[in-house]
Amino acid sequence: AGAVGVSGDVLIDTGMSTLGNTGKMALTTGQATQGNSGAAVVTTGKTSTGNSGGAFVTTGDTFYGLTGNIELTTGAASSGDAGDIKLFVGKGDTSNGGDILVTSGETTAAGTVGGQVTITAGAGTSTDATDGGDGGDVVVTAGGGLWGNAV
Repeated sequence: AGAVGVSGDVLIDTGMSTLGNTGKMALTTGQATQGNSGAAVVTTGKTSTGNSGGAFVTTGDTFYGLTGNIELTTGAASSGDAGDIKLFVGKGDTSNGGDILVTSGETTAAGTVGGQVTITAGAGTSTDATDGGDGGDVVVTAGGGLWGNAV
């Protein structure tokens, strides 16, 4: 990394294909037989006087066929808690806090339906006769305003 000026880029490209599939790209941490596997981290750098870089996960466009999915999945736990998926937005010290926007896909074709937004809490499916478990809650809470300035 350069101390003054611009540091170098890291580019990973599986290449182009005219008639067929392109190669797969995977970023994977190693498996641990005993212990913890490593974290996979994508982070943009901090800056004092400019904008930090964005982190983007995007699937390509297609003319015929389906575009790829973006899936965030935590692993199953056989004895312990499954991991969470958390979305956090930064606060603004001298301006607004960031938003979380969830928008399903629109359609411009006649007789078709726009994308659906579904939020489903986890089911409690234990077969224990005394306590089969409870389903999770869906909680939606609006932000409060300081000194009663509710939106």
